[in-house]
Amino acid sequence: MMLMWGPMLMAFLMGLVIGTRFKNYSYFTLSSFVCIFIVVIIFAYMNGQVPFYTGINISTSFISAAVGLIIGKLICDR
Repeated sequence: MMLMWGPMLMAFLMGLVIGTRFKNYSYFTLSSFVCIFIVVIIFAYMNGQVPFYTGINISTSFISAAVGLIIGKLICDR
């Protein structure tokens, strides 16, 4: 199994920065975050590990970007 730590870290930081820029809308509730994360898991599985197709069959950088978005939104809730 091969994890690419560089793209995962950069995707997380990019997601964190973008997540802090979200405004506080009423439709960003806990249930919407759960639904978004489920869709992200499905999309990352369908996307696959690019460009190295060995190891796990999920896009780890896409998931880390989504986690960064959610954490950035929760940390800097405006």
